Amino acid sequence: MSLPTIQTGEKDDVPSTRLITRDDVDRLRSTILEKEKRQTLKVILNEHGNEPLFEYIKGYTTPFLIPPNHARQKEFIAAFHAAVASRLGQDAADAGARQLEKYYYVSTTDHYGPLHHPWVLNFNLAAAGAYLEHDDPDLKNIITLACSNVSLNNFSFPRGFEFLTAPGGAVRHERLSFLPSNAHSYPVFDFRAYTTADLKKMKILLHEMTGRREVAKTVTARVEEILDDIYGRDDVLQCKNYADQVTKTNFLLWQRLCPGTEKKSINFIYVEQERIVADLFITHHLTEPTILHKMLFDTAVSHQFIQHFDGLPESFSTVKGTGTYLFWYVVPTCKKHRLRLWRENGFLVAEGGKYRIPLTPEGIREGIESGVLLPSVLLTFLTMACYYGVTCLGGMGQTSYMPKIKDAYIALNRMYGEEENIRMAEHMQPRYLGGEVTAAFVGGPHDIFAPASSIDLLIYATHSFPCVVDKTKKITLQEALDLLLPEDYPLHYFKKDMDPILARISSRDIAKLTGLDRKIDPCAFLPEELST
Repeated sequence: MSLPTIQTGEKDDVPSTRLITRDDVDRLRSTILEKEKRQTLKVILNEHGNEPLFEYIKGYTTPFLIPPNHARQKEFIAAFHAAVASRLGQDAADAGARQLEKYYYVSTTDHYGPLHHPWVLNFNLAAAGAYLEHDDPDLKNIITLACSNVSLNNFSFPRGFEFLTAPGGAVRHERLSFLPSNAHSYPVFDFRAYTTADLKKMKILLHEMTGRREVAKTVTARVEEILDDIYGRDDVLQCKNYADQVTKTNFLLWQRLCPGTEKKSINFIYVEQERIVADLFITHHLTEPTILHKMLFDTAVSHQFIQHFDGLPESFSTVKGTGTYLFWYVVPTCKKHRLRLWRENGFLVAEGGKYRIPLTPEGIREGIESGVLLPSVLLTFLTMACYYGVTCLGGMGQTSYMPKIKDAYIALNRMYGEEENIRMAEHMQPRYLGGEVTAAFVGGPHDIFAPASSIDLLIYATHSFPCVVDKTKKITLQEALDLLLPEDYPLHYFKKDMDPILARISSRDIAKLTGLDRKIDPCAFLPEELST
């Protein structure tokens, strides 16, 4: 997956006197869609770009994604159920399991953290609107299996949340973090829980911003109430790690964002994808002779596995020395460094040779249970999507690399006549978007127009959910993606190779030049007196 940062203003690092035009926006779009990493997105937009965003997402609710092997589906759902029940209780786990029996897809777009980023939030709110209109009472869960194998300093800001202010009319993104700054490079996976002391520091920082007249007093009061009522609950503070807290608090935050109807309410179920994959490995693949088992323990199969996957995106490269062999090694003394592993003489050996895991079922089990082995992105998708046939809705990056992983997996299994594995992988749909769209905006004085986070909707709006759903019915999939173009462009070019005009285009330029700001007026508004 890839989540862009929020862009609202002009890029002023490239001098230019020429005004941005609609032709420039069209040229930026075509330039990006011609890149190899966006060819899949180009196909998606050719097929669905003119559909209303709401209708595109609603298309997932037809139960056509049921896999051909129901025994594997039950294995996956059992692991999912256990992970949810331990955090959100039996009722939520039962509801999610019932839905997966009929609608066998999940979102894997998000980086694990508090639900706040607009590009993920908008997709989820539109999906909730589609579910509420559906007559199946079991379709009532937004299920996200997020990636916790990211650093706490990841650009998606997994260690806290942000909201907009605009003192003097200049838009600012204020960030509050649950976790200390000296933990930036640690992975979200298995990181410690935040404490009452951490919440106190957040409030102190919030009041300091208020004292500097950067945040209005009314806004401070609302944010404090959210911190107390959602993030400061006793059951949340008693969690064993940060991921458990995020699962619980996202569930609670969602209840405020999406209140539901008399007939149906929508749950937000949010669990680490790595946890489910680890549980599946311990329960099934360490002892059963599956293809995943053989990738680890069978020398001949592992050799072919390397031949098929070496150099693929989100995999590993023996030439460049990037990626890892199915698991990362998390250094137990600090839980900070993730080291790549490689097969060597019956062991998974970390860089430098200091850490070694025996390539035996017992060795892998001990590594998983002790927390030093963390499933890689490749192993996660080989397990969930390819072996268990789960359709994983992803961001623009995922829709590009997942088809390549799927093709390599099928080719490997074809060598060994594994027809059932091929059938399951062919069933899985790798080109479905699950985020990186936007329809909800914050307006305000000084012509402010910026994508809204979940916290913005809670502190600056009332009844925002029906407003957001209404906008997703008016905006097309193409339009919902267009506002990401300024963030996507630098991912494909070095700065020296960028067109200076295209590099100056901002999301606000796109909204104004395409008329999108008039088509989807704001769902939340910053107050006139922003510094009082």
